[in-house]
Amino acid sequence: VVLRQAFPSSAVLPFFAETLLFKVMNELYNTESSGDIVDATKQMCCSFAALLCGATCVKAEWCNFLLELQYVPSSCELRKHLEQARRSTFQYSKWGALSLMIPQVMNPLSSKEPIETRAALADQTLESVFDSVAATPADALLPLFECAMASAEYLLVLEP
Repeated sequence: VVLRQAFPSSAVLPFFAETLLFKVMNELYNTESSGDIVDATKQMCCSFAALLCGATCVKAEWCNFLLELQYVPSSCELRKHLEQARRSTFQYSKWGALSLMIPQVMNPLSSKEPIETRAALADQTLESVFDSVAATPADALLPLFECAMASAEYLLVLEP
């Protein structure tokens, strides 16, 4: 956040972050169909980095896609600790990116998404969190819970 507000990077960094996020999300769509988990892990890390650098051009469909994206173990045999490290990195990046994307989509002041889309995303997020919490590495639990909090808060405010 501090880096985003520094001059002259304050003018360049948001543009770069938006461009990177668009590129990475497009590549993630393609990577998911090819099943290349090494590439998917790299793309997840880059999407998280772009969001940390101030990307704000988030779409509900991206959140839905990331919620459904699952780690697929490598087809080649890796040592157990390498596979576990890759899985942890993937999960942390996934939930970290979602923890920054979901509040942006849920924000009624800045999001252009319809109320129904946001409510459906909140429901899907909570369902995914409940399904994933037991298998999520400890270091990824905080962003996972942040996703749950943003979704639950939105649903509570939405209720009359």
